Amino acid sequence: MSKRSWNVEPVKIIAIKNKKKANIDIGKAFDDDDDWLDGFSVTVLNNSDKIVTAMNLEMIFRRDPGDSRPPAGQGLYFGPSPSGAGYLLRDPNKVIKPGKTVALSLTPEDYESLKRLLQQTGYTASIHRVELVIREVGFEDGSVLQAGTLFLPDPNHPNDPTKKIRQNNKRHHG
Repeated sequence: MSKRSWNVEPVKIIAIKNKKKANIDIGKAFDDDDDWLDGFSVTVLNNSDKIVTAMNLEMIFRRDPGDSRPPAGQGLYFGPSPSGAGYLLRDPNKVIKPGKTVALSLTPEDYESLKRLLQQTGYTASIHRVELVIREVGFEDGSVLQAGTLFLPDPNHPNDPTKKIRQNNKRHHG
């Protein structure tokens, strides 16, 4: 299990668990059985001073060395994508305040569809590694962090979440 970090990390993965283990070590391979993804849950902390309204964390299953097929992925979501039109319909009370945590979990349905995806794409039953990447974080002020780059609301389209402009200042330390 590993997590990829960006230089700007407003949201931090602080704990991982599954149905059988209340605390899984980040950075270690699983010695669990093949159903360790059952009840898989990632706790994230809002490390920023802004309210987080939406987030997408991706679970990436890399291939074995020498296997050139693309990896499989499964998203864990807190609210709708902050860059999609559905974002306007989100529950305004469902937020992560600064310093607070939230658990993103694989639902039983997600778990079943992930198992099918892994089987169909040729993975063996015993997968012992997953990489966690925070893909997208949406903030109450309308800004969105995508793969480490901050995008701000387009002033010409203030209420359209699908319109964002990249923040000019490249060297942002937060």
